[in-house]
Amino acid sequence: KYKLGFTDLVTAWFVKASDFMSQNSRIMSALVATNSICQGQQVNALWGLLLEKGIYINFAYTSFPWSNDASGKAIVTCIIVGFSYNKPTNPMLFLTKPNDDKVYSQECTQISPYLTDCNEPVIVKSRGSAISNSLILSYGNMPADGGNLIFSFHEGQELLSKHPEARPFLKKFIGSSELMKGEFRYCLWLKEEDRDAWSSIPVIMQHVEACAKWRSEQKTSTDSYKLRTCPWRFREQNTADKTLVIPVVSSEKRKYIPIDFLDKDTIGCAQVHMLPNAANYDFGILMSLMHNVWAKFSSGRLKSDIRYSKELTFNTFVWPDADQEQHAEIEQLAMNIRMIRVNYDTNMGLGEMYNPDTMPEDLRQAHEALDAAVERAYRDEPFQDDEERLAFLLDLYSKAVAAEEKKVSRKTRSKTKKAAVK
Repeated sequence: KYKLGFTDLVTAWFVKASDFMSQNSRIMSALVATNSICQGQQVNALWGLLLEKGIYINFAYTSFPWSNDASGKAIVTCIIVGFSYNKPTNPMLFLTKPNDDKVYSQECTQISPYLTDCNEPVIVKSRGSAISNSLILSYGNMPADGGNLIFSFHEGQELLSKHPEARPFLKKFIGSSELMKGEFRYCLWLKEEDRDAWSSIPVIMQHVEACAKWRSEQKTSTDSYKLRTCPWRFREQNTADKTLVIPVVSSEKRKYIPIDFLDKDTIGCAQVHMLPNAANYDFGILMSLMHNVWAKFSSGRLKSDIRYSKELTFNTFVWPDADQEQHAEIEQLAMNIRMIRVNYDTNMGLGEMYNPDTMPEDLRQAHEALDAAVERAYRDEPFQDDEERLAFLLDLYSKAVAAEEKKVSRKTRSKTKKAAVK
């Protein structure tokens, strides 16, 4: 139920402390930990267990950098969490703000495992499918090739200049970094049905043979080794005429996670998530502030940056129940954002476009218009701030989970009755 094997080692001290405290409920504990224990999949693993045992969070210091005086020191992002078996009367959060060394205090109703104010703690649990729509987000394409099917931009250009016959099989290759910078690499994209054509090109076969050798040298338990008999192909081969891609990692400083469309001749790598054949409406919802607030809340972190999760973010996000008019408005505003981007993409990558210090004003205004339209699809009354947006989305999530569990329970009872009749 609670897979502690996926958690940081420090979580063991929280569990051990709770075991010790259970002998005397007056005992209170506080521990310094990496901030990852209150993010992503670790929340359910650790805090699901502790909340079930009756633990409350009394106070917490939210994320702050911790360094030391050692040479070659690494800065770790930490938190401090105080907890007990007695419900606190005035739980307190202590937090810092960007470019400000002061510590601010916030009195809370309760403190959630995500170190936010809440009425009742809700834990978002990993899901294999989307909770409120039929869209399927897939992982990007992992080459598992030892670098033999991938080329830098300059290597790809040189190969094309010397071997133009390879052009049909050399595709643009994009990950999070390239998406942010407006750049691309190249990759060999080979399929079995085209084998007669590409296998007759010596330079391509050199790379295929090198990939075969590399894969055959890997551990027999790995995917790479298992793919040694088809060294021309990536582990995945996910493409579509138009694919919406979400970077796996994005800076926490950005208000919006930059996402974009790739055409059929551009391959998304393992550093992006892919939504094949997505529509402009889908782009509009996923680029909205509502979705970005949810992403910053539910995703894991790489240091302090957002690590977008298919199972914890995309699949748990509750989409609005937009009517036909609202759907059309969101679609049009999404298209407007894409058109504005075109005016800047020769000089700015998406990362710079969505940097708070360099975001063009017309793009900012277009996003504000989209945000307002998406929020109207959720409810008529405007949201005051991100905390209210998050509280609203958490309520929708809780209701969706409850409805799903009720539906499963009805099916189970129905099957039991049918079995009894037989």
